[in-house]
Amino acid sequence: MPFDLPRWLEPMRLIDCGAYDGDTKLVKRLRDFDAICMPCGVSASTSQVRFNAGKGTASKIAVDGKIMIQCVSIDEALPSFGPTLIKMDVEGAESSALSGAERTLRRYRP
Repeated sequence: MPFDLPRWLEPMRLIDCGAYDGDTKLVKRLRDFDAICMPCGVSASTSQVRFNAGKGTASKIAVDGKIMIQCVSIDEALPSFGPTLIKMDVEGAESSALSGAERTLRRYRP
């Protein structure tokens, strides 16, 4: 941890949105922690959307996507989790993901 960054509140309660190809490693590492992995995207609401996969870091939600993925709203999926940190790497879905986390952001100020 860099010395010039503020310390996280303890215990850290992290929501990590967007793991790309690190998701398999992430699941393995989290076995040692009190953690839950939900293999889904984040959005303004809980729904299924088309996803354009196979493009590495450019994979994203797209109308012409070849596969369907499940998306969740953070507010709906984790209504009382109380995160201290939310990390998002969601390739163009930032506005929708933040809309779906609005209550959580206002209430817990992660």
